[in-house]
Amino acid sequence: VVPLDHPPHAMTAMPPLHLLRVPAPEIGDQAVLETPGVRVDLVDDPDAVMAYRIRLDAACAAAPPPGTPLPL
Repeated sequence: VVPLDHPPHAMTAMPPLHLLRVPAPEIGDQAVLETPGVRVDLVDDPDAVMAYRIRLDAACAAAPPPGTPLPL
């Protein structure tokens, strides 16, 4: 839930995104992008994964904290 007075959502026009982190430093983070019913893209480029992480973090930061009443 993002308030109406916020700028466009950070994940607008993005397919569903999953970030994978394995607890082993020698294995880099990966981003999984899903296009419903079509395909799954696995991204292991560190710069691209960081860009996705920044967008996901921005989306999380824009969400109101738990317990915030929804606008009527």
